[in-house]
Amino acid sequence: MKPAVESITSPPLQSFSCLSLDLPAFHNTYHRHPEVELTLIQEGSGQRLIGDSLSPFHPGDLVLIGSDLPHQYQSEGADRARAKVIQFSADRFGSEFFQMSEFRPIGAMLQRAARGLDFTSSDAGVISRDIEGLFQLPAGSARAIRLIEILSGLSEKTPSQLASVEFSQQISTKSVARLDRTIRYIEEMTEQGHPIHLQQVADVAALHPQSVSRFFHQHVGMSFQRYLQTVRIGKATRRLLETDDPISMIAIDVGYISQSNFNRQFQEIHQTTPRDFRKALAKS
Repeated sequence: MKPAVESITSPPLQSFSCLSLDLPAFHNTYHRHPEVELTLIQEGSGQRLIGDSLSPFHPGDLVLIGSDLPHQYQSEGADRARAKVIQFSADRFGSEFFQMSEFRPIGAMLQRAARGLDFTSSDAGVISRDIEGLFQLPAGSARAIRLIEILSGLSEKTPSQLASVEFSQQISTKSVARLDRTIRYIEEMTEQGHPIHLQQVADVAALHPQSVSRFFHQHVGMSFQRYLQTVRIGKATRRLLETDDPISMIAIDVGYISQSNFNRQFQEIHQTTPRDFRKALAKS
């Protein structure tokens, strides 16, 4: 069985859908759909899970998600979250369209998107503006041509692939539901600053405690402890960026009882201490 499917309906007789999202926060479930998805984050930040790749997202984040690749966006402390999302089925352009020599680079890119492609650091600023411009066009041939131009421009970039080669889409619906509720539990507990214990997570996931880390390795590409560290440090980093709160308070609020443990794990991820990180921000 495959992950739970999200049903997407394109406008009648149109080749793709344009979704302009303006929400208090992104809190969707871990899901998949047969359409290819191009997502540009305009406002808000948090963590995105693409296949088994867990990474932070910020404004300007631009990701191409292949057909049936499970994914999820989770905001962190957002008051507003905005995104432009384009969803399309490659077959809507014709079964051989992307095999023609003029469009073959796009076809090759769509195949690589089966693992997710991150264009954020690929000097894609112009393309991001083109995406925003597409939404200003009325439905019709001009909008479809602009989409092809955007895809052509992306096919000339060198994105980073997200999901690992080992990642398998053939995970059960039960596993997707289990991962979704476990991630939500960790997010809620971290947001409230509560300590998180392995037995509690095992109870939420309905797994033996010894199976939790293996489950996370299989579906997220990292151990449970590493995932928890990534979530906590991600929230702490945002606080350091956006507030003047004392570092000791931030450490406690994201779930660290030991200040030294917080400093050590922060340095593992950022290669600098929280104090030096904040000093560097003050100088910039």
